[in-house]
Amino acid sequence: MTRAFPKAALAFATLLLTGSGVWGQSKSVGDLAPGKMLVAPRDAPDSNFAESVIVLLNYSKESALGLMINRRSSVPISRALHELKGARDRSDPVYVGGPVEQDGVMALLRSSVKPDQAERVFDDVFLVSARPGLEGALAAGKNPKELRIYVGYCGWGPGQLDNEVKLGGWYIFDRSSNLVFDGNPDTIWRRLIGRIEFQMANQRTGRLVAVVRDPAGKRTGPLVAVVRDPAMIRTGPLVAVVRDPVTLRPTWNIIARWPSPASHP
Repeated sequence: MTRAFPKAALAFATLLLTGSGVWGQSKSVGDLAPGKMLVAPRDAPDSNFAESVIVLLNYSKESALGLMINRRSSVPISRALHELKGARDRSDPVYVGGPVEQDGVMALLRSSVKPDQAERVFDDVFLVSARPGLEGALAAGKNPKELRIYVGYCGWGPGQLDNEVKLGGWYIFDRSSNLVFDGNPDTIWRRLIGRIEFQMANQRTGRLVAVVRDPAGKRTGPLVAVVRDPAMIRTGPLVAVVRDPVTLRPTWNIIARWPSPASHP
């Protein structure tokens, strides 16, 4: 017997999730621009970009350049860049920015004012590509929440990125300083792909993007909620915890009841 989640709770939970303004996902070439985030699909054809999340630094019809923000290495800055002033005591890792020119170094810096020798990418995110600017940021003691250093980058020739997007090779997300400097970069791709798949499921069903399980543990529908009966009584009150699919943080608690068994064949 399959039991449906109450329609009123569905509508309310849908409003909570879709009203949060966090989706911003596209597959349109027209949405490409500096600062936008590229997310590789599960079946990315190029292994160099498998499970990658890239922030675009520059974009035009002639070329594009970006940095992978989720490829954290195990090499500390103090070892990889020991020749730079200010790098000696840095235990935070360098990131692999992409497969191109991995002997080159760039950095992303988060700042409320424009730093010296830095180029604004978007909002409070700046690109530092010259040695003096990088040494200045290191000397200023910028922490990993404000400074990320990359070796290598991702590059595209004329029309190449546009063509990849048209072929379904990338999802495009809105600009986000918080994502660029996310505290758990290793999980960014999984979280964003989860967001995409939730949205796609919602478009297919017209219902909540989620997974709801009844107290017996059976999956009952594509709903973004985990339903538990505290008393383990199937027909008793149920608490639906609606979670943001990316942060996994609860957004609201809903008290709902399973329909009476008599109301279903």
